[in-house]
Amino acid sequence: MPTQTRPDKVDLNVFGVQLEHGEFTNLVAATFSRLGSSLAPNELVLRPREALAFCDEFRREIGCVDVPDDVILRALMSRLALKDSSRGPESGPQRTPEYIPPVPGAEWKPRRP
Repeated sequence: MPTQTRPDKVDLNVFGVQLEHGEFTNLVAATFSRLGSSLAPNELVLRPREALAFCDEFRREIGCVDVPDDVILRALMSRLALKDSSRGPESGPQRTPEYIPPVPGAEWKPRRP
């Protein structure tokens, strides 16, 4: 059954994981990178079979078969979000409250609070 909560709010010890949340997230991301998937982490949403296969492989590698899929995938997605937020505004437009996507023929204006 899905935990439906943020990965940093889940008690990983319940699943036999003896890592802090940051270490767990780093391990999930490192495992995903090491497995050499041609998919970006956010594309796993569109390919559930590959997502399940990744989760199964991750559980095998860490030896904790009880870690739910959504805990693993949320950790990977939170790492992706953290990586994207650290790139800064020079990396391209971000969807923030100050950013309004351009409309053809309209000029860009920041939102005012």
